[in-house]
Amino acid sequence: MKTYTVQLARGTVRFRCAAELAPQAEWLGETIKEIEQERGPAFFAPGKRIRLGWSMLTVVDDGPGGYWLHEPAFDKNPFEETRKDVTTTLTVIAQQNDAIEKLGVEPTEVSFQEKVVAATGSLTADHIYLERSEPDPEDADSGWFIGFADEGKDNSELEAIYVYQLLGTRPELLQMLTLPEGWMVVFDGDEVEAVLNEAGETVFPTEDE
Repeated sequence: MKTYTVQLARGTVRFRCAAELAPQAEWLGETIKEIEQERGPAFFAPGKRIRLGWSMLTVVDDGPGGYWLHEPAFDKNPFEETRKDVTTTLTVIAQQNDAIEKLGVEPTEVSFQEKVVAATGSLTADHIYLERSEPDPEDADSGWFIGFADEGKDNSELEAIYVYQLLGTRPELLQMLTLPEGWMVVFDGDEVEAVLNEAGETVFPTEDE
């Protein structure tokens, strides 16, 4: 773990993450400074929450003139509990940005506290697909459906989970969740087998891959 420090007008903000996330940590530091410029020095106060991609960071008091950034406690109750670490937040953001850049598409937001609908049993199957319909943030609906990719499998019995719960079941799926409405991803195990755009065209793999 490595701790980073950002000096702001009203004090020092610290956060920590895995050492290999140095580029993402530098980006977060610059983002914090930009937020201060846009929203004013008073924004950074204990209890303030900052939307950061799929996650939400909380400003926690660290004594006079000092604050820590905490991410949701994804392994506990992320709606109410936080942890003194931003590793998972930055890791998933980096993966999502990489996927979006490779596929050359504008991202559509997703939140850890939104729901994913899945065919019962699909999360433990090797060959599955993800397809996104129009998200409905007011209903905490990410728009994502996960189903069996093999013919003959039953996709009619459904269950709902939160996006963050994929961390404990199928973390490899998180990288694709900022793809827009109409896109589909097929997974074989933890590997992406194919990606189709809203027109049903295969954009991955390409002919030279």
